[in-house]
Parts: sequence; structure tokens; C-alpha cells
Amino acid sequence: MSIMSSSSLVVEIESLENLEKLFEMTLRGKWEEVVKIYENNPSTHKVRITQTGGTALHAAVIQNEKEIVSKLVKVIMKEDREALGVQNDAGYTALHHAASVGSVGMCKCIAKDYPQLISVKTNRSKTPLYIAVLNGKKDAFSYLHSLCLSSESMASCYSYAKRDRDGTTILHAAIRREHFDLGYLIIHMYEDLVNSVNNKGLTPIHFLASHSSAFKSGSKLGLWKGLIYKCK
Repeated sequence: MSIMSSSSLVVEIESLENLEKLFEMTLRGKWEEVVKIYENNPSTHKVRITQTGGTALHAAVIQNEKEIVSKLVKVIMKEDREALGVQNDAGYTALHHAASVGSVGMCKCIAKDYPQLISVKTNRSKTPLYIAVLNGKKDAFSYLHSLCLSSESMASCYSYAKRDRDGTTILHAAIRREHFDLGYLIIHMYEDLVNSVNNKGLTPIHFLASHSSAFKSGSKLGLWKGLIYKCK
């Protein structure tokens, strides 16, 4: 065996050992060890190690490890920010997960220096903005909306507020999941969505009309009034 091939083998073995350790430390929740591995081995930043095809960063976000997420993001940003955009098997980035749990802090940490992440869609055409609404996370939605406005345009925000596959918008989603307060907020921020039609020809008003619970509280009646007013 040549010196070159021997050294290559050593590197491969060390790389494999690092990956095994990263998997083990992530699984055991030894987050400071995970941070150390990220610091010493940049090649691990994009490695998908979870059962759902996520990175250690995905796992930290899902576990709501805010401080660890901050540390991992800082390490990643020193090397290659593209690692922040790694998608799991379902197409979720770490930002999608942060939006899902509603953590404004983690959303800011992940996206503030890489705002293009708000445009990434899952396998089911859901952006982080859409995911926040789907889970009723008003604060995370408001932050992602403001990030979109500051880094792009309202036209871009509208494109991120809609699923390509079926035409369903964030307003449809808010009403379907009975996040009526969030729906009321959306009609003031995205007025044009009031008359949006999905691929089945249904508007948000159609969705709202199918929810008898929408008549049981003042906030839900407020959504009705808002929709009707915006339709005029």
C-alpha cells in the first residue's frame, strides 16, 4: 500500500468514527459534544443522521435546544451556510422545524443571515411561513413575514404563502386548523388571499362556512366580518 492510499484510509476511518460519534451523541442528547464535533469536523454539518434524514441541527431544533441551535448555527456560518438548508426526507429544513415549534428565537438564529431559507418548500410544497400557520404559531409567522418583507418583496411573501400542489393558501390553512385569531391577522397582512381559490375552487370563506365553531366566539365572528369586509 502506498503512503498516499494509506493516509487516505486513515482519513476515511477518522471520518467514519466522527460520524458514528455524532450519531451517538445526538441520540443521547449530549449536545455540547455535538457542538465540539461540528467545530472540529466541518464535513459533518451536512450529514443526515436521524431516522427521518435530518442533521444534528434538525434534531436540536426539534428538541427545542435553543442554546445548542445557536452554537451550531454559529459554527456552520463560519464554514458554509448552505448546511443550514439541508432538507430531511420530507423536505424540511431546520427553519421549517423552528417554525413548527413556534420558536421565534430559533427562527431568527437560523434565518437572519440566510433569509433565502424562507423560500424553501417541503415535498408537499410548504414553506416555513406556511408551516408556522399550519401549527398556529402566530409569533413565528409574524417574524417570518417581516423577514420576507425586509429581504424580498410582498409579491414573494404571497408566493411563499401558497402551496403549489393544490393552491391552498395560509388563510385556507389557518381556517382549516381553526386558528381563527391567526386567520384574522392574515387577512390584514395578505388582503388578496381573501378571494384566493384553491384547485378545488374553494375560497377561505368556503372553509370558514364549514366550521360551525366559527360562530361561537367573538374572535371567530371577527374573522367572518373581516373576510366579508375585504370581499367588498
